[in-house]
Amino acid sequence: MIGMRDEAKRKRAAADTSPPCGAGRTFKLPGTGITVSAAVPIIWKKDRRDLMAIENTCFHPMLRASEEWKETRIASRGVVAAFARDGRRIVGETYGGPIEERHKPEEGDMRQRIDFDRMFGLYKKMKGGVFYTESLAVMPEYRGMGVGTALKGVLFMKLRRMGYEVAVGHANSGDAMEINRKFGAKVCGYYRDWCGTGETHYLYEVDLRLMRITDAVKRP
Repeated sequence: MIGMRDEAKRKRAAADTSPPCGAGRTFKLPGTGITVSAAVPIIWKKDRRDLMAIENTCFHPMLRASEEWKETRIASRGVVAAFARDGRRIVGETYGGPIEERHKPEEGDMRQRIDFDRMFGLYKKMKGGVFYTESLAVMPEYRGMGVGTALKGVLFMKLRRMGYEVAVGHANSGDAMEINRKFGAKVCGYYRDWCGTGETHYLYEVDLRLMRITDAVKRP
């Protein structure tokens, strides 16, 4: 869990207000036509095909959301999202909402189900705002270009401007967890059979008060 931190470091991180991620608004990936934004609204009728292509390509069948659920969730009050576009096509996403909206899953290994209430109960008691990241996904042909890092950078900067202090989430081993580590993520728990997928996922937390976007985005 987040403990007491050095106040000088916290102030320096808070002063980092001009990152290459457009301060949580829009960021253009150098050398590409890809833009990442937390400000461009989603028009479901126009963007539905792209968003569902991401859902059905990037997620394990046990974790895929239905079209109805995703449309409702993205439009829900309190949800904060960032999307990557190549021209008009959406090629990556990340979104989530307040930790209070996160519910205990019905599937998964016993450890996951036992720890869920304990861990998230602690987060809910924190005085500062805690954000749960539900999704980070990039279409396969756009991976390795920094899209995932830019998505998280834009999202995290927006959350910090909104007053959130901590961002948490679950990520599988590999690229997703490495992206979060660029922003100082610490692993707080792991689950060998996340939601019945057979995949190992990690519970991580990022202290948004100490995060430095400039350093994260510059890392390969």
